[in-house]
Amino acid sequence: RMVNNFNSLADFISTQIVSTVELKSRIAIYSKCIDLALELKILNNYNSLKAVLNSLDHLSVHHFQGTHISPILLKRLQALNELMGLKASYSNYRIALKKVSLPALPYLGLLLTDIIFVHEGHRDELDGLINIRKRALLHSVIQNIKMYQSCPY
Repeated sequence: RMVNNFNSLADFISTQIVSTVELKSRIAIYSKCIDLALELKILNNYNSLKAVLNSLDHLSVHHFQGTHISPILLKRLQALNELMGLKASYSNYRIALKKVSLPALPYLGLLLTDIIFVHEGHRDELDGLINIRKRALLHSVIQNIKMYQSCPY
Protein backbone atom coordinates (compact mmCIF):
# COMPACT_ATOMS: atom_id res chain seq x y z
CA ARG A 1 0.00 0.00 0.00
CA MET A 2 2.82 2.41 0.84
CA VAL A 3 4.48 1.71 -2.51
CA ASN A 4 1.19 2.42 -4.31
CA ASN A 5 0.77 5.68 -2.36
CA PHE A 6 4.34 6.67 -3.26
CA ASN A 7 3.76 5.98 -6.96
CA SER A 8 0.35 7.68 -6.97
CA LEU A 9 1.77 10.85 -5.43
CA ALA A 10 4.69 10.96 -7.87
CA ASP A 11 2.40 10.32 -10.86
CA PHE A 12 -0.14 12.92 -9.69
CA ILE A 13 2.48 15.65 -9.37
CA SER A 14 4.10 14.86 -12.72
CA THR A 15 0.72 14.79 -14.43
CA GLN A 16 -0.34 18.10 -12.89
CA ILE A 17 2.79 19.83 -14.08
CA VAL A 18 2.91 18.50 -17.63
CA SER A 19 -0.84 18.71 -18.27
CA THR A 20 -1.00 22.39 -17.35
CA VAL A 21 -1.00 24.30 -20.61
CA GLU A 22 -0.30 27.83 -19.42
CA LEU A 23 3.40 28.39 -18.65
CA LYS A 24 2.71 30.73 -15.72
CA SER A 25 0.44 28.16 -14.07
CA ARG A 26 2.95 25.39 -14.71
CA ILE A 27 5.67 27.47 -13.05
CA ALA A 28 3.39 28.09 -10.07
CA ILE A 29 2.65 24.36 -9.69
CA TYR A 30 6.33 23.45 -10.00
CA SER A 31 7.26 26.06 -7.40
CA LYS A 32 4.53 24.86 -5.03
CA CYS A 33 5.85 21.31 -5.38
CA ILE A 34 9.29 22.50 -4.30
CA ASP A 35 7.65 24.24 -1.31
CA LEU A 36 5.81 20.98 -0.57
CA ALA A 37 9.09 19.05 -0.64
CA LEU A 38 10.64 21.52 1.79
CA GLU A 39 7.68 21.10 4.17
CA LEU A 40 7.88 17.33 3.94
CA LYS A 41 11.51 17.49 5.00
CA ILE A 42 10.57 19.64 7.99
CA LEU A 43 7.90 17.07 8.89
CA ASN A 44 10.47 14.23 8.59
CA ASN A 45 8.31 12.60 5.92
CA TYR A 46 11.13 11.29 3.77
CA ASN A 47 8.98 8.79 1.89
CA SER A 48 6.69 11.47 0.46
CA LEU A 49 9.67 13.79 0.00
CA LYS A 50 11.31 11.19 -2.23
CA ALA A 51 8.06 10.78 -4.21
CA VAL A 52 7.86 14.54 -4.83
CA LEU A 53 11.53 14.72 -5.82
CA ASN A 54 11.10 11.74 -8.16
CA SER A 55 8.17 13.44 -9.85
CA LEU A 56 10.10 16.69 -10.27
CA ASP A 57 12.98 14.71 -11.76
CA HIS A 58 10.73 12.86 -14.20
CA LEU A 59 11.98 13.34 -17.76
CA SER A 60 8.84 15.12 -18.92
CA VAL A 61 9.06 17.55 -16.00
CA HIS A 62 12.84 17.84 -15.68
CA HIS A 63 13.37 19.70 -18.97
CA PHE A 64 11.13 22.42 -17.55
CA GLN A 65 13.14 22.88 -14.36
CA GLY A 66 15.47 25.73 -15.27
CA THR A 67 12.97 28.05 -16.90
CA HIS A 68 11.49 30.91 -14.94
CA ILE A 69 11.85 29.26 -11.53
CA SER A 70 13.20 31.34 -8.67
CA PRO A 71 16.96 30.72 -8.24
CA ILE A 72 16.36 30.46 -4.49
CA LEU A 73 13.82 27.66 -5.00
CA LEU A 74 16.12 25.88 -7.43
CA LYS A 75 18.93 26.04 -4.89
CA ARG A 76 16.65 24.56 -2.24
CA LEU A 77 15.56 21.85 -4.66
CA GLN A 78 19.20 21.05 -5.39
CA ALA A 79 19.88 20.72 -1.64
CA LEU A 80 16.93 18.32 -1.27
CA ASN A 81 18.14 16.28 -4.25
CA GLU A 82 21.60 16.07 -2.68
CA LEU A 83 20.04 14.91 0.58
CA MET A 84 17.94 12.21 -1.08
CA GLY A 85 20.39 11.32 -3.86
CA LEU A 86 21.72 7.86 -4.64
CA LYS A 87 25.33 8.90 -4.01
CA ALA A 88 27.14 6.34 -1.85
CA SER A 89 23.97 4.33 -1.21
CA TYR A 90 22.00 7.33 0.04
CA SER A 91 24.72 8.27 2.53
CA ASN A 92 23.52 11.87 2.99
CA TYR A 93 19.99 10.69 3.67
CA ARG A 94 21.14 7.94 6.05
CA ILE A 95 23.18 10.44 8.07
CA ALA A 96 20.32 12.93 8.20
CA LEU A 97 17.79 10.27 9.18
CA LYS A 98 19.91 9.23 12.17
CA LYS A 99 19.77 12.82 13.45
CA VAL A 100 16.00 13.39 13.23
CA SER A 101 13.73 13.03 16.19
CA LEU A 102 10.61 10.91 15.98
CA PRO A 103 8.07 10.88 14.53
CA ALA A 104 9.58 10.30 11.14
CA LEU A 105 8.57 8.44 8.02
CA PRO A 106 11.66 7.00 6.33
CA TYR A 107 11.95 6.33 2.62
CA LEU A 108 10.42 2.87 2.31
CA GLY A 109 12.17 2.07 -0.96
CA LEU A 110 15.56 2.18 0.72
CA LEU A 111 14.43 0.03 3.64
CA LEU A 112 13.14 -2.59 1.22
CA THR A 113 16.38 -2.37 -0.76
CA ASP A 114 18.37 -2.92 2.43
CA ILE A 115 16.35 -6.05 3.25
CA ILE A 116 16.80 -7.43 -0.26
CA PHE A 117 20.52 -6.59 -0.21
CA VAL A 118 21.04 -8.46 3.05
CA HIS A 119 18.93 -11.41 1.94
CA GLU A 120 20.45 -11.75 -1.52
CA GLY A 121 23.97 -10.70 -0.59
CA HIS A 122 24.57 -13.19 2.20
CA ARG A 123 24.27 -16.94 2.18
CA ASP A 124 21.82 -18.60 4.55
CA GLU A 125 24.48 -21.02 5.74
CA LEU A 126 28.24 -20.97 6.16
CA ASP A 127 30.01 -24.32 6.42
CA GLY A 128 26.67 -26.02 7.10
CA LEU A 129 25.84 -23.65 9.97
CA ILE A 130 23.28 -20.85 10.12
CA ASN A 131 24.81 -17.58 8.96
CA ILE A 132 24.39 -15.54 12.14
CA ARG A 133 25.84 -12.42 10.49
CA LYS A 134 23.03 -12.43 7.92
CA ARG A 135 20.43 -12.82 10.68
CA ALA A 136 22.01 -10.00 12.67
CA LEU A 137 21.95 -7.68 9.65
CA LEU A 138 18.29 -8.50 8.95
CA HIS A 139 17.51 -7.96 12.62
CA SER A 140 19.16 -4.55 12.47
CA VAL A 141 17.11 -3.44 9.46
CA ILE A 142 13.87 -4.74 10.99
CA GLN A 143 14.62 -3.07 14.35
CA ASN A 144 15.17 0.17 12.47
CA ILE A 145 11.74 -0.18 10.83
CA LYS A 146 10.10 -1.03 14.15
CA MET A 147 11.63 2.07 15.74
CA TYR A 148 9.84 4.30 13.23
CA GLN A 149 6.61 2.34 13.69
CA SER A 150 6.77 2.77 17.48
CA CYS A 151 5.98 6.49 17.30
CA PRO A 152 2.73 7.46 15.57
CA TYR A 153 3.16 9.91 12.74
